[in-house]
Amino acid sequence: PVTSKGKDVAYEAADASLLTQMYADVTKPETLAPVIKGARGVIFAASSSKKGGNPELVDYQGLVNTAKLCIENNVERLVIVSSGGVSKPSSSIYQLLNLFGQIMFWKIKGEDEVRALYAAPSTPPTLSYTIVRPGGLTEGPPVGP
Repeated sequence: PVTSKGKDVAYEAADASLLTQMYADVTKPETLAPVIKGARGVIFAASSSKKGGNPELVDYQGLVNTAKLCIENNVERLVIVSSGGVSKPSSSIYQLLNLFGQIMFWKIKGEDEVRALYAAPSTPPTLSYTIVRPGGLTEGPPVGP
């Protein structure tokens, strides 16, 4: 089954029985634990934005909270949606986005912490993570070919 955990995201599916909508706050582990328990995979796509959120609390601590609970609950795969420019601190996009609460700094710090958590000897080798670093994401219609 697929679980939607976003409160402002709607999923359409041919078979709605595959979806379970749940809510959690990545900055509050006590709300995350019940929605992660029993999952085979988790997609972390939370991020602070102009709508709200603090980059340190969401993009760093929220990711760390999620990763720790994934490991604790033996979730096979954690997929992290990060940012394309996060590993290029001298790039103009990194510098521009970092003006907003140092979001890029906190994103890479979160990624670094996830790498350390999954490399720890106590983490089962059957558990893994993937970091996806897309370019710009929008809610508008697609552009390009």
